[in-house]
Amino acid sequence: MVTPSTPRGSLIASLVVALGLPHLAWAQQRDTVPPARPVPTFVVPKQGGAPPLTPKRAFLYSLAVPGSAQSILDRPGAGALFVTVEAGSLVMIAKSLHDLNVARRLAADSIVIGFDTTGTGASGLPARPIRQASPLAVRVRPRRTFVEDWVTLLIVNHFIAGADAYVAANLWDVPTDITLSPASGGRMAVVARIKW
Repeated sequence: MVTPSTPRGSLIASLVVALGLPHLAWAQQRDTVPPARPVPTFVVPKQGGAPPLTPKRAFLYSLAVPGSAQSILDRPGAGALFVTVEAGSLVMIAKSLHDLNVARRLAADSIVIGFDTTGTGASGLPARPIRQASPLAVRVRPRRTFVEDWVTLLIVNHFIAGADAYVAANLWDVPTDITLSPASGGRMAVVARIKW
């Protein structure tokens, strides 16, 4: 059975708790130590001491076919990059050569701007056309430059792929410890430790 003093008693208890809680909250101190987060770490394993290719052979493989030695040395990311640059360069060389041939064909044409009527009349000679070079002739030189630029990129890609394979074969037995850790601003930091 509910007595008339029960609501009053609960009201008084509520007031005591409400007045006492802020005092208890002020007595607490904020934790200044950041929560410990597990740092993901993994060690990249090596398959024994000797690389599957000698550095010289790795250089020659990737010089001939970029990305080939990278695939043998278990570096798929680098190999994919070199293959992508190789394919893109070959496509752009084909497109630039096509554009150059079109520009050469158009530059070979000329435009008739009038006729030379001197010497015609009684002699019965036909009027000679006066021709002007095509205004598209100026496009030949820049398009030739585009072809040269893409060929240069293709050659540089071969040499960089060879140098990358040479270095990867030389550093084959160096153990690496790669760590991902949170950085300021919500970013991630990648730290690599190489033991000599």
